[in-house]
Amino acid sequence: NADRAPQLKAVVRQLTIMNRFLLFSPLVRQGLSFTAGLLLTGLLGLAVDKLVKVARQKWKAQPPAGVSETQWQKAFKLSDEELAPTRWLGWLERFGFFIAIWMGAPILVAGWLAFKVASKWANWQHIVRVPDKLEGVDPLEFFGATLRYASHILQRFLIGTLGNVLAALIGVGFGKKLILTILS
Repeated sequence: NADRAPQLKAVVRQLTIMNRFLLFSPLVRQGLSFTAGLLLTGLLGLAVDKLVKVARQKWKAQPPAGVSETQWQKAFKLSDEELAPTRWLGWLERFGFFIAIWMGAPILVAGWLAFKVASKWANWQHIVRVPDKLEGVDPLEFFGATLRYASHILQRFLIGTLGNVLAALIGVGFGKKLILTILS
């Protein structure tokens, strides 16, 4: 065992030098900080996801007179399964915002937001098209019901988008601060 002591000391010295090199190498610092920021963005994303889900569940608008509760729910309430692709898009958006901000390319965030608004607009103009009236339903009551529904959709859209931007900004801020902490 006494013969191995110098060899063990040499191995420990090499590992210490390697650890110091790895800890302070720019690639490792960037990688650790990036990963920590991305993980925080993901954790905050869980809160955004929950907030949007709660906003969706809180919507209890009653159907206008002449429309049954069942018909109303079938037309305007989507199941969790039907909303799954929307949630996936939210996660991709959140991580896309994180990467764009981390890279110092906020124009990518602005471009995505412009695309998102334009596609939402086109969707409502050409695909969703709420009818102007329903047989047997008072026009004013129908207008109120569609106004409440549109307001609900807009609120969910804005809560999710703003939540994603904030989650990414906080994640990037945390990651960049971590780099500075590791450097000092």
